[in-house]
Amino acid sequence: MLKGLEDLFSVGNYQLNVLNGDNTLRQSFFMFDSGDEMSSELMKKYDIPEGDPPYDGTKDNQVEWYEKRVAETKKEYGEFKSCVVLHIPLPQYQEAFDTNELIRGEKREGICASGFDSGLFEAIKKSKSTTNVFCGHDHTNNAVVNYKGVMLAYGYSYDNEAYGHVNDFSVEFEGITLNYIQASGYGSYSMRTKFDAEEKDWLQGYTLLNIKKGGEIEQSRFLNSEKSS
Repeated sequence: MLKGLEDLFSVGNYQLNVLNGDNTLRQSFFMFDSGDEMSSELMKKYDIPEGDPPYDGTKDNQVEWYEKRVAETKKEYGEFKSCVVLHIPLPQYQEAFDTNELIRGEKREGICASGFDSGLFEAIKKSKSTTNVFCGHDHTNNAVVNYKGVMLAYGYSYDNEAYGHVNDFSVEFEGITLNYIQASGYGSYSMRTKFDAEEKDWLQGYTLLNIKKGGEIEQSRFLNSEKSS
């Protein structure tokens, strides 16, 4: 796993390559630290109107790092498939979920993205590598849409109380399952506290990513309520 440069925004920026037995590259995961909340100074810098939600997001130097790593990885392995994983959704999630039919899941609340667009989605499209983006942040959303050829998805939370615990992604290939855990934030709300949902309707579970031999990803889900006793 390659850690991002020290001068990148925040601290949790990584590239994780999944290799085949012959050391060819099957899939790469770009994991971005999307921050928490912007300071008033940053909101002013990025021309975000006073009073708008202060949600943070990726920054310019992270996009530059992504573009550089995609180019370097192509040079080493040739064309390859990849995913982007981050906590706060990209700004494009709003238009994507407003204008496209859901492939699966439900959108139960508004999309809380940053008011600043770093250009990461445009870089993703230009890369011709990244085909899936996974986020968390909006606790009761678990939907997936195809937006301009890129799958934009919300992950499931393994624990009902979402923030303070984890969003869990399970990655499976050739009979091996890997777990990618995305840290959450604070214990604020869940399906139980927001909608008074019964336990069978809590969004506890994980998103299963089946990585095909050619690097293509097949998404599916598994809910804790579906587990046999």
